Amino acid sequence: MKKMRDFFTQNILWKILSFVLAISLWFVAVNIQNPMNTRDFTTNIQIRNIEALSNNNLVILNEEHIRSIVAHVRVTARWSELNTISANNINAYIDMESINLNNADITNSHVQVMLGVHVDTNHDHQATVLRPVSVFLALDRVVTEEIPVIVEKVSGVDTGFVSLDPVVEPATIMVTGPQSHIEDIRAIVAEIQVESSSDIFITSATPIIYSHEGENITHKFELNVPEVQISVPVNRNSSIPVIRPSIIGQVATGHSITGISFEPQRIEVAGSISDVEALQNIVLSGINVSGATTTQRATIDVRDALAGTNVNVQPGTPHSVNVVINIAANTQPISSVNVPTSQFNIVGDSTNMWLDSSVNISVRGRNLNYAGISGTINVEGLDEGEHNVLVDVLLPSGFALIGDSFIRVIVNGYPPEAHEDTSGPTEEPAGETTYEGIEDEINVIESTVEDIVSDANDYNEMVEENIEDVYIPMYTENIEEEL
Repeated sequence: MKKMRDFFTQNILWKILSFVLAISLWFVAVNIQNPMNTRDFTTNIQIRNIEALSNNNLVILNEEHIRSIVAHVRVTARWSELNTISANNINAYIDMESINLNNADITNSHVQVMLGVHVDTNHDHQATVLRPVSVFLALDRVVTEEIPVIVEKVSGVDTGFVSLDPVVEPATIMVTGPQSHIEDIRAIVAEIQVESSSDIFITSATPIIYSHEGENITHKFELNVPEVQISVPVNRNSSIPVIRPSIIGQVATGHSITGISFEPQRIEVAGSISDVEALQNIVLSGINVSGATTTQRATIDVRDALAGTNVNVQPGTPHSVNVVINIAANTQPISSVNVPTSQFNIVGDSTNMWLDSSVNISVRGRNLNYAGISGTINVEGLDEGEHNVLVDVLLPSGFALIGDSFIRVIVNGYPPEAHEDTSGPTEEPAGETTYEGIEDEINVIESTVEDIVSDANDYNEMVEENIEDVYIPMYTENIEEEL
């Protein structure tokens, strides 16, 4: 017991000094083998608590730039511990909760935020951000705006067709994004390629947002719909012939219609594909010439003839027809002539139709040759059976058509007088000439002879009138003067 007490009480100062020296030597040995060291690391800046911005309807305009900034960080730690740290353990960051988000002037300005650093390790260390020590955030308010959709046709329809104004569903789109970016929107465009295969072309398209500079900035926003539905009415363009207007009433006694002209003779129309293809011609309303003694002029609006259809006159093209009806006093004889049907243009499909071989017309004028007569016979839309079809006759200058001319047309049949010969072909006697088809020529010759006789009679009447009205009074007056 005494030895133990002597051990703690004798030479106490030397013993304390020895203990301190021993600990010091231990620290020296440790520092020599595992000293403190520093190392620099680089890492990209991270953004913490970014939901604090979205909760306050804020957004970082330069977020992509911030995340691309390289931060330089210095870490101090024991050499053995420092070797366990890599760039993946270094987090340089900015904290959105450190910003006073209640500041009313926070938008449209740059907010300075200090960088923090965190080293993912359990060992003692010191970490310091060397550069940059702070960054500037461009913040803006998040807003939502309703913007209409504009349809742009990147390709047109085929020749002969025209596309009308499209219908978009929905017509507007709710766009959410930074207010400054919203203000930069020029338009929301849906681009389509219209095809002319049907009356209505239906397709879908992805909306594209363009800036005022023409840049595609769709990626900067959120849209409430990913695509829109578009329907485009497609019309057919066509040039439709105009049928000569009919004449109502009779001109004054002693006068005749010497000619009818009208312009334009075709109207440019547009409408649904089926309706335009069904429209073969445009029939003008009749013109009343009752009691007329002079040339009559009329302007007829063809839109009246198109009323009740889905066909309209093409914009920018004439919608009226100017008609001139020449009327003059009768100074020429009236004659009748049979004109071969081959002289006329058949409008429509005349397959399975029987037509008279000639058309009888009455004209006022002298020396008319049927070779100068032409016109049209419209057989469109005729049902099965027999029809009397009005012939549109065109006469040479100086001749006037008297009354209307008709031709007999039989659909899917023959007239009673036309019997099919089933006895087979007959042989013509040798040396003899047949005169099939010469009947029309004979009629023309007879008509010409009648005209000559009529002219002679007119001449005789004129001579007799001159003798009675001019020469006899003149000679009588001369005799009386001599007496």
